[in-house]
Amino acid sequence: MNGNRGNPRAPSAHELELQTSMHELLKALERTLTHARQVDNSLNTDLAPVLRDTAMHSRLASSALYRISNMLTPIGRLPDDVLAEILLSAVEERVVNGYINDPCRWEYLMHVCSRWSALMRADSRFWTSIDFDWNQTTIERHLSLTKDSLLSLRIPTFGLPLLEFKHLLLPGIGRAKEIQIKNSQFFAYDCPHTFTIASTPSRTSKIDSDGLLLKEDAFAGIQCSADFLIASAPHLSKLLVRCEHPGISGNRPHFLPPLQHLSSLTSLELYDCALNNKWNKIFPSSLHRLCIANRMFDFGKPKVDIIDIIRLLEHCPDLNSLEITGTSIVSTSDAFTPTKKGTVCARQLRSLTVSDMLTSEWDLLVLFVQLPSLSELHNTIAFAHQLPSLPAHLCERMGEASSATLKFWTDCNTYTYSGTQTATGLAFKHVLSIVWKDRALHPFISKPDWTQVVEQSITHFTQLKCVAIDIDAHCFGSCRKMSLQWYPLLKSLSTLTSLDIQGTIEVEFFGALMGSTLFGFPTSIACPGLISLLIQSSSHMIETINAKSRGIDP
Repeated sequence: MNGNRGNPRAPSAHELELQTSMHELLKALERTLTHARQVDNSLNTDLAPVLRDTAMHSRLASSALYRISNMLTPIGRLPDDVLAEILLSAVEERVVNGYINDPCRWEYLMHVCSRWSALMRADSRFWTSIDFDWNQTTIERHLSLTKDSLLSLRIPTFGLPLLEFKHLLLPGIGRAKEIQIKNSQFFAYDCPHTFTIASTPSRTSKIDSDGLLLKEDAFAGIQCSADFLIASAPHLSKLLVRCEHPGISGNRPHFLPPLQHLSSLTSLELYDCALNNKWNKIFPSSLHRLCIANRMFDFGKPKVDIIDIIRLLEHCPDLNSLEITGTSIVSTSDAFTPTKKGTVCARQLRSLTVSDMLTSEWDLLVLFVQLPSLSELHNTIAFAHQLPSLPAHLCERMGEASSATLKFWTDCNTYTYSGTQTATGLAFKHVLSIVWKDRALHPFISKPDWTQVVEQSITHFTQLKCVAIDIDAHCFGSCRKMSLQWYPLLKSLSTLTSLDIQGTIEVEFFGALMGSTLFGFPTSIACPGLISLLIQSSSHMIETINAKSRGIDP
């Protein structure tokens, strides 16, 4: 046994300091209460001296509390590095829709106690996210506290006094690891970080940013913040640019400057940006992810050349995700003529998303590019009157799929299916969306024959075992209900063992399922191997949603 076990442990110096501070606090509070009782008992007493003494004792009490900080709480006993991580998590949780945090959302943490304030000021991670929608005072404060750390910048597309902020923006780009160029976000009316404060005079006409000497005339034609991307950014790995602006019509797009000098860039997202050069002359070869998106249903303007996609895959060997949406993909160039089939090997490409890409362009892509790792494919086919033939690559994967979710909705069918490639053993997941192209342009003209569209597309599924079908489940009122020919549909899915149906279901479905002659169907059963069937009507789904909103488990 430990002989010293019964001896009380002597208090540490820190504990003695806390006890002394608490003793001082209680004495100050007692004096304050004594003066308060004197005021209450002596109505004729001159109150000024008493109130002065009360204020003094209150300041002493506040000072004692300030010294104590929050060290007596459990979180106050944590080491500095652990506490800093907790505070940083609290700041990061307040990020909304990817926007950089306004300091108003988290700055109150610095007022809890002197220890928290000191930790946050000393840790540059709290200050590296900077929005150039803030006023100059706030921006300069953040830059001064970041030390030499890499930055995450958000730059408004338009409206920024670009040349006035140049002396802050260019050095920031030189240290940036992430840049978002997008429309201004909404700030509260009384936000102190966005008040317009008179800016300091612009600095010298020459700015040196990481060794790149930029003259005033280099930015004379700036129309969009994206033009600043000609500056050096040796650490930039992630870039998002949104060129959309109400004052610029679709006929006058903003052309993105070449980005090949951004040799560290791995992720690039472009929205409504026009590209006026060959893609292998615009993008750096370091890209791992590229997203090019335009307004939804704006098919045909601008068009993307399939040859540019092939050149890009050849130029960026590490590209693993490519997304091109909201635009038609066509073949308009004859300059690219590889001497051998499959000369381009996109070995790392695992995910591909395209819209309005026809069979002829798919044939060119598969002819000249090897795609050994492609497992995720999102393809949108837009048609005006009649559904074109599906690309052979898609039909092959549909024939190998073992499970699928089929959504038959107003003016859009979406098939999500997965399986394993027979030849390579590679697991895949594809999403095929069939969209009526004229929906947005001509909403009142006659709609296409969706029954024919369904029959033409669904016949490629030959090995499905598990299927979920969603039929206009959330469309009522002005939306028409999807009318299906149930027997041909189920006969095409004759290999099914499990079927889950949601939405509006006609009585003909049961006749088709049983092969009943009452509805004019053949006597053969459409899905003889079916062992599991789940049906949820539209009314059941609405009741389920309403029950969940009332906190009831349906």
